[in-house]
Amino acid sequence: MRVASSAPSPHRGQARRDAILVAATELIAERGAAQLSMSAVARRAKASKETLYRHFGDRTGLLVAALERFAANALGTVPPGAPDESLEEGLQRMGRWYLELALRPEVLSFTRFVAGSAEESPALGRAFTTLVTDPMVGAVRELLSAYGSPGDAAALAEAYLGLLQGKLWNRALLEPELRPTAAAIEAQAMRGARLMARALGEG
Repeated sequence: MRVASSAPSPHRGQARRDAILVAATELIAERGAAQLSMSAVARRAKASKETLYRHFGDRTGLLVAALERFAANALGTVPPGAPDESLEEGLQRMGRWYLELALRPEVLSFTRFVAGSAEESPALGRAFTTLVTDPMVGAVRELLSAYGSPGDAAALAEAYLGLLQGKLWNRALLEPELRPTAAAIEAQAMRGARLMARALGEG
């Protein structure tokens, strides 16, 4: 007679890991990354703290994994452009995508936390740059390269994202209670795209 193994299946283990990351992301959005604790995540995910430590090692490991999950999901949401799209329209499309992600409560919370804990936890800062910032710059760089924009496409992409952020992003970063509206995001994307296109001689 065969005895069924009590070890969890790989599928079940992945499902448990995903549930923990969903719980962590929800708590970050609600309370901020700085307030995230393994105990709170365990309660929200209905898991034991031992399970969290087994999957992620420690709190920093959990935060890095949450960043990885966010980045994987976010990069899959880049909206496709129309065949006859102009550079300005493409910039506006990418600008809207970027701002909608950058202004999400959990992303703003991560940004505040990473900036405040860079000396204490440099690994988290490197992870944020590698997993979030670099891919976003890369997506805009690809757009600029496709249009044959003059100059260093990577540097131009970084400049464009900085231009997009402006006062809207700075206020949202420094004023957690502020929730930018869809209209404000659209206006910022339109303004940034127009300025960038004109600077590149396309407007």
